[in-house]
Order: sequence, then C-alpha cells, then structure tokens
Amino acid sequence: MDSNNPPDVGTPASRPASPDGEPGSTGRRTTFGPGMLVGPPFGCRDLGIGALLAVLYLVLVMSTTSMGFTRDETFYFDHARTYLNWMLRIVRADGTEERGKLLSRKEVKKVWKNNFEHPPLMKVLFGVSWRFLGQKMRPAAPDAEGRVRIADLGLAHGFEPGDEVPFLLPSQVGEDPRSAERRGGLVRILERRTHDASGEIVDSDVPPEELTRICREATENAEATWQTPCQVRSAGPLQFLSETDAYRLPGALMGALLVLLLYLLAVELGSARVGLLAVLFFMFIPRAFFHAHLTCFDIPITALDLACLLAFLRSLRSGRWAVATGVLWGLALLTKLNAFFIPVTLFLWYLAVAVRDVRREGPWRWTLPDFPLAFILMPLIGLPMLFALWPWVWYDTMAAFAKYVGFHLHHEHYFVYYFGKAYQSPPFPIDYPFTMTFITLPVVLLLLSLAGLSLLFLPAAAPTSEGSRRRWFLLINMLFPIVLIALPSTPIFGGVKHWMLAFPFLCILAAHALLRCFEWAERGVAAVGVRWVDRGLAMRPVRLVVGAGLVLLLAAPAARDTLAFVSNGTAYFNELMRGPRGAAEARVQRQFWSYASRGAVDYLNRTVPPGTTVDFQDATVSTCSMYRREGWLRHDLACAARRHAPDVLLFDVDERFSEEEIRYWGQMDTLGPTHEVHVQGVPVLRVYRKGAGLRFMQESNAGGGGNAM
Repeated sequence: MDSNNPPDVGTPASRPASPDGEPGSTGRRTTFGPGMLVGPPFGCRDLGIGALLAVLYLVLVMSTTSMGFTRDETFYFDHARTYLNWMLRIVRADGTEERGKLLSRKEVKKVWKNNFEHPPLMKVLFGVSWRFLGQKMRPAAPDAEGRVRIADLGLAHGFEPGDEVPFLLPSQVGEDPRSAERRGGLVRILERRTHDASGEIVDSDVPPEELTRICREATENAEATWQTPCQVRSAGPLQFLSETDAYRLPGALMGALLVLLLYLLAVELGSARVGLLAVLFFMFIPRAFFHAHLTCFDIPITALDLACLLAFLRSLRSGRWAVATGVLWGLALLTKLNAFFIPVTLFLWYLAVAVRDVRREGPWRWTLPDFPLAFILMPLIGLPMLFALWPWVWYDTMAAFAKYVGFHLHHEHYFVYYFGKAYQSPPFPIDYPFTMTFITLPVVLLLLSLAGLSLLFLPAAAPTSEGSRRRWFLLINMLFPIVLIALPSTPIFGGVKHWMLAFPFLCILAAHALLRCFEWAERGVAAVGVRWVDRGLAMRPVRLVVGAGLVLLLAAPAARDTLAFVSNGTAYFNELMRGPRGAAEARVQRQFWSYASRGAVDYLNRTVPPGTTVDFQDATVSTCSMYRREGWLRHDLACAARRHAPDVLLFDVDERFSEEEIRYWGQMDTLGPTHEVHVQGVPVLRVYRKGAGLRFMQESNAGGGGNAM
C-alpha cells in the first residue's frame, strides 16, 4: 500500500486505474450517482468467505444462550404469539365470511394495537420461528384409564388431533429437563380446545395407574421438590430448539447477516483483509454480542441498515441494486423507526461529495452530478411496503401512522444513572454517547478505531475523488448515530444499543489502522536490516503466520470479555473504566433490563420450600412463566411481580430502585439479602426472603453466603 494513500480510503491494489488516473475505478462512469465509489462487484469468493464468517458467528451466538429474559423480550414473546394466532385463524377460517370478519377494522385494530410502537417484521419472525422450530413442553395429567389432559396451550402451540407426542416423566432438581431419560411413552392427541387438549397414552412401559401416581407425587406432595411435572413435548418435524432458542433464533440470524454484510461492505471500501479484521473486531464487542442473543430489534435494524447502505453503494452503478435498496429499506421500515434516518445519512453523503462534481461550463451554465436512482426508488418501494405489510395502518392509515411516530417523538424518558447523577428528563448530557462508547468498546478496538479516524484526516488521506467519497461515507455513517443520541432532547435510555450502527464503521476504521501498523512495522524491520528477519518476512507463509498471531493476540482480551459477559452484557465496561467494579465506583448504571434473575434460579430450586411465592420485582411475570416452561425454575413456585410482602423477592441492583428496596426491607421483615448474584464481585441481583435476612448477614460475617459469577 502506498504510504501516500492512507488508510484506505485507499483502494485495493488489484483494482485497475481508470483513464483519468483514479486508482480503484473501473474506468466506467456511473449513470446513477456522483462519480464512482465502488470497484468491481464482490464475487462468489467474497460471498463464500462472508457466509462462513456469518455461520461461525451464528454458531457462537446460539451456543451461548445462557442469559435471562429482558423485560422487552417477554413483551415480544406475547405479541409474537398474538400476531401468529391471528394469522392462523385467517388460514383456518371457514369461508370468506369468517375470514372477512378477521380482516375487519374491529378485529385488525384489536390484534395489532398490541405494541403498535414497533413495526411487525421481527415479531412475526419470532413467532414463526417459535411455532415451527421450538419444542413446547406443557403440563400433562394422566388418569387411571390412560387418558391425558394437556394444559397451558394456545392456538399456535400445536398438539392437534392425530399428533403423537412424547410423554415426559417428572424431573428432579438438578436433572436436565430435556433429558431423553424422561420419556415415558407416547400420547395421541384426540381433542383440541382453545387452551387445552386431551389424548390417550398409546405407548408406555408404565401402567396408567403407576403413571398417575408418579405425576400426582410431583404436583401434590408438599414435602418433595420436583423441577418439572409430568409433561408432553411437541414433536413437529422441524422442532429441534427450545422455546427460548426458537424465539431468539431470528435475532441471531440477523446478527449473522450483519457479519456477512460488514465483510462485504469492508471489501467494497477496502479489501478482503480489511473485511476479515473488521468482522473479527465486531464479533468480539461484548455488548453487541449480548444483544445478538435477544428477541429484540436492535441487531436486526443494524443489519438491515447496513444492508441498505451496501445496496446503495452498488446502486451507483446498477439500476437493479437501486431496486434492491428500495426493498431493503422497506424491510428496515418494517423493523424499527431508525430506518427513517437511512435516507438522511445517504443524502448528507451525497451533498458532501456532490459539491466537488459540480462543473461550471459557462457564465450561467452548471453541470450537476447525476442524482442516485436509489433516492427515487426508496420511497416508491419502501413506503408502500410499510403500509401494505403492517395491518396496524390498514385502517385509519394516517391517524395510525401518526400515533406510531408520535409515540417516539414524545417517548417516555426512562431513568438513567450516569456518573452519580440521575437523568429522567431533558436536557441530557451531550457527551453521553461519546463517553459510553469510549468506556464500553474493547480497548484495542477503541484505540485502533481512533487511529483509523485520525488517519482519515492526514493531508494525503483522500488524494482522489474516490478516496474523498469513501472518507465521507465512513465518517457520516459512523458519526450520525452517535450525534443523534447526543442531542440534548434525545432519550438516552438503552445505552449503546441505540447507536450500534456506528460500530461496523468503527471496526472498518480499526481494521485499516491495524493494516497500516503492520505496514509500518514491516518497513521498520526492513530499515533495521536484520538479514534473517528480512528473509523470513519475505516468505508469504511466514508473514501470514506472524500477522495472524499478532491479530489473535490483540483480539484475545475482547474475546475473553465477550464470553465472560455473555449473560450480563450491559454490565461490561472496558479496562479504562476498570470493569463493572470501576463503573460501580464511578456510579454508572450497569443494568436496566431486569434479566439477571436467571442467575438466581438454581438457588431458588435448591433452597425455597414448595409453593413459595417469588416476586420478580422489575422483571415480568412472563419471565417467571418462561423459566418454568423451560424447566429452569421449579414448577411449584408461584410467580408474582411487585407484590406486597412476598415470600421471596428477586431485586435488581439498580439505582432507580433504591427507595423501593428500603420499603421491601420493612414489608419483608428483613435486614439484608439471603443470596446475591455478582458480576466480577459487583452485585446485580439480590434475593430477599421474608424474615431471613438477619441470619444471613450473621452467617456472611462468619464467612458464608453470597454467590459469585
């Protein structure tokens, strides 16, 4: 790479020079945009490498699904099932009259008013994945005649007449609820009702009377503690995931798509080496990795935003890609409101680079750059997709759309604790997104991205028009999401997930900077003149091994932290902040989504009496219900949320609940927790038991109590 052409904004050397001397251009003038930004289209090799990286990321995400449920996830579980039930009713409707009723204004509004503040695409995908890929385990009560009643069902759960499903014996605390050893026979479904079903045992080595006794023992014996009751498990042909993993799979797939798109975008703006390094940096951003697991919209909208940007680049030389840009923008609009900002960043880039393409050809004659076709097709394709595929806006269209936009324009400001100060109303600190980025990105990525950013501003950073266009494309798309949140009136709750679109561009800058460091190091070694080193580096295999070793060494700390914080992603802070302990000392909020309750279920399963009421405080009752369905939490424990004086309270360690915690001390006659969940020594969840705190504190002083994670 030429030292006078820094960090690529430089162009791959393999791309030929155009007749006008600009490196990286194909020599063909674009018809659709301001000059040339991209080189030859990425080929099958690039797609293959990107796909392999995406599969690797998907496997990594789906093999680390140990976190609890965030509040938002439990809402989306419910809404996904609601939408899916409506669709199934339409498919199963008898005749046009019943179908017309389901499509009527009254019925559509009744169903789709649920969570109207977010478009439906991802919620529908969550529901479809859960319906067809998720194994549902539901309580089953046999009788002495071999009949079985199945409870806790909904329309989309399956268990249709004629289905034969496994019958599962109860499991004890500590046993795997999905173990094959639980299988006790087969049940044929005979009748299906709205919320339950009935069937008969058709294949079992255990007599019906004995099955009935075993199942009653698991549900009626107040002295015994069983993890799960007798159950049946759905057996669809594609159902190989748990319910949780099936709900979360679409988000993980979007994370894999993001990795593929990041690689291809980096190839467009640099080279395959830039793409590999950028993907490696992104894969091990702890907070982004955490969000890739969730049944939420932040990773999906980041992926679709990136897809739009990549398609737009390709559209500068191809009308077909302009059509693709419009379609992808429509999908982004159907995912989250953030999509409306995509044309803004693209138009800002167009203005920034079009200025140098304006030509004066006479006193009153100017030649303007071509207007990108994608700008015309995006609203013509994307907006109709939004209105056609979102039933919420089918009736009273403008009023429904205005309500959607108005919800976000006047969004409630949730509590944020930031360096010892509570924020719940504007103006918010302008430095918030910049500082949070600085203290939550892995240090190596942070330093290299800052180096890459500084290299963009070197005098020779963009000596060509193409280099200038690339520089502006990187800068605008990296800075815009952060600056938007920095506005004093913009809500700042949710942390880095709301400007995650900046991360891929930071990774690209970091990759450029690292490659530049390698070049400088190679030149430095050559200048020293150590012969055996020169000979070694002259061999390509040696250079590859040395380079790969250095990259892995640099990536190792981020990879370690990414896997260590996979269950508590919002508690991650980098070494500049000294981790979660430093954040606690600096009084910075470490969690806000009430997902830490998963860390206490083993303690509850082992210690609390049968029939105990467990209050999940800021987590939802649906969280508790899903824990029981999955077999993580004992089935006999009752679920509650913010109940007065519960038997057991799971309390999120969050500064916004400080006064509430003091009230619970009085209600529960306790002076301290009986158990704590920690992240690197910092508590994220406290377990209170009625009247038991003083004894625990005495035991703790003697050396007992607590739980470290």
